[in-house]
Amino acid sequence: MSEDLNLIFKSNASTKLVMSCRSHIFQNRHFKVVKLLSRSNCNIISTDISLTYEERQHIAKLYLTNDETRDIEEIIKFTKFDSFPLLCEYYSKNKSKDINTFFSRPVEIIKKDLECMMNDLDQTNYAVLALLVIYNYNISEDMLQKRTEIKNVIKEIHEECDPPIDITVKALKNRLENLTNSYLKKEESIYSIFHDKIFSILVSFYGEHMFDLILKLSHTDIIRDHYQFNSLNETEDDCIIKVPVESEKCYFERLYDDIKRGFILNVFRNRQLQFKSYQGSFIKFLEEKTDIYRHIKSLSNTVNSPLLTLADQGYADVIKMLLKLGLNINVRDESGRTPLWLSCMKGNEAVVNVMLRNDCGANICDNENSSPLYIAAC
Repeated sequence: MSEDLNLIFKSNASTKLVMSCRSHIFQNRHFKVVKLLSRSNCNIISTDISLTYEERQHIAKLYLTNDETRDIEEIIKFTKFDSFPLLCEYYSKNKSKDINTFFSRPVEIIKKDLECMMNDLDQTNYAVLALLVIYNYNISEDMLQKRTEIKNVIKEIHEECDPPIDITVKALKNRLENLTNSYLKKEESIYSIFHDKIFSILVSFYGEHMFDLILKLSHTDIIRDHYQFNSLNETEDDCIIKVPVESEKCYFERLYDDIKRGFILNVFRNRQLQFKSYQGSFIKFLEEKTDIYRHIKSLSNTVNSPLLTLADQGYADVIKMLLKLGLNINVRDESGRTPLWLSCMKGNEAVVNVMLRNDCGANICDNENSSPLYIAAC
């Protein structure tokens, strides 16, 4: 990607590229591989360039009345919540809540709103938002027209509600329209959660209240990014789905299904792999499920080899296990980089040692003729 972008810039010196994303995305190892994008950055929630009091006040006045802005004067002065503009926009569309309480404890207030939906006699809105979680953020009108799959999911949600609800696809579309400008936005023919922070709160809420259903039916990206075992005893953010010890086996069964369905890279990019304890449990899971080895090995000589993403992330113990399965240690990505090359670039000494001890090709260069040794020395 860097090469393609550089060609564009060379052909037109006036071209500028400005991108925005959440900080955890920028910090991701996969993002940093695109060197051009990681060359310069501004963290807008850092002390140096975060929103000033005057800027927050100006944003508040764009969405709130003068009285409302005065009511939250102290919060505007001292808030460190990184989604202050989002809160202003959200409150402007949902004014039934106490404004001071909302701006002081936004996650708690939004979850209470969801609890009201859950306990309402008409739980249709509650069911519709569950559908958005399962389908990972958005639903298109095309999906509504392909009724068989979505009707099966609706049926499963229907059985989770108390009392069970019966909602047709036509009624579902009407509710999606009704939720537009509160929880949802519509762009062309796609209904989406209107902000990724709100989506994280929804995922956490439904993961708690519909744990089995969300684990069973959710998009593979939800399984990869939004769960954390309680047994890890690691710091959790307030929008994570907590997995009790007794449900860990069910979680690994879902990973087993994802591998069989072809979502192998997502399994090896799981956010929990950053924790050493999870790595141990994950390796044990792989050792027990020998029938999925053929699925993993099918990627051995492709750019989607798990060895490439694991080398990039620096998970030496999991790499050892995959090398025992016979995966190609010298597999190359689109840029010609081997697992050794990637681990040298990241300075992952433990992975480099594993590669060298397993007789990797230490002199295999990438497409720009840079060797692992050269990259390690840079």
